[in-house]
Amino acid sequence: MLVCFEASLVSCQDRIIKIELTKKNPIEFVFNTQKDSLYKIISKQLIITNMMLWDAAHGYMVLNKISDLFLLSKNKSDFCLMPTFYICKSKIYQKDNGDSLEYEAWFYLHLEEVVKGKTKVSITTIEPKVVVGRELLPTPPHFVRKDKTLLVEPSTIEEYEILLKIGRLVGEQGMPPLQLPVKK
Repeated sequence: MLVCFEASLVSCQDRIIKIELTKKNPIEFVFNTQKDSLYKIISKQLIITNMMLWDAAHGYMVLNKISDLFLLSKNKSDFCLMPTFYICKSKIYQKDNGDSLEYEAWFYLHLEEVVKGKTKVSITTIEPKVVVGRELLPTPPHFVRKDKTLLVEPSTIEEYEILLKIGRLVGEQGMPPLQLPVKK
């Protein structure tokens, strides 16, 4: 009887709460920088914690859907940010007790020259997920307990944080402030 009770406790999952943003953040921004210059700056200077930056030349290192995007000639100046570990604690997804959940996602950065000297960077979020627990038993090949994850909607927070970092790198003025959820 005791064994069954413990097993049911272990399998219980906390309720997940999503805090809505009152205003979404931009997921694209037009920078006052030429496309070639922006490409060089991003490739040499953009550093995001727990993420690796890949360009079209390294398209074989990423998800198939991103690799397919890199194959298009219009996307030769694009980038992908690949998670190497959880990138942050989610600012909108949390447990019932208020603890933030670990968040992970891939980000595809598309660079497009809109007019001479101005480049739009658009960010597409791919496979955003939060960690909701761990598997009960270890699994091969390393015999560790794998994370249980849940696919979620992108928040626009992490996307705009990337755009703000790019903005700082190029000295962009007048970018709107980051919108964060209001804690109750």
